[in-house]
Amino acid sequence: MDTNLLIWIAVAVVVVLVAVAIIASTMRMRSRAVAEANRQRAAELRSKAQAEGIDAREHEARATRAEAEAQQARVDADRLARESAERQEEAQRVRAASEDRLREADSIDPDAGGRTRGAHRQPGDVDQTDTSRPDTDPADTNRADPNGTGPNRA
Repeated sequence: MDTNLLIWIAVAVVVVLVAVAIIASTMRMRSRAVAEANRQRAAELRSKAQAEGIDAREHEARATRAEAEAQQARVDADRLARESAERQEEAQRVRAASEDRLREADSIDPDAGGRTRGAHRQPGDVDQTDTSRPDTDPADTNRADPNGTGPNRA
């Protein structure tokens, strides 16, 4: 072989080796750049995930507080319902005792004439047959009509 040819083969081999080295170096740099970009992206994703985790815990805490408040409201409503029922029962006991006293008063009152009072009679109602008041005597045809519209106009 010719020396000239050997030189050209050696130059070609060196050029190929340099080209391969340049390509390999470029690929390593690109790989490192991609890896660094991936690291940064992964760090961003972790940061976002951590922030979202904090947000999720805050939402869970708010939901837990809302549930606790709702439970407290149910407890308060139950307590108020019990108190209301107890007060209704007390009112009925007081009303029954009052009616018992009115019936007892009627039974011992010589002017009551043995009449009985119904449950509809409330303390303070006017007795329409009370003869001690002249304006309530149903047989009195000479009394004045307070409205001036009846047949017994004064």
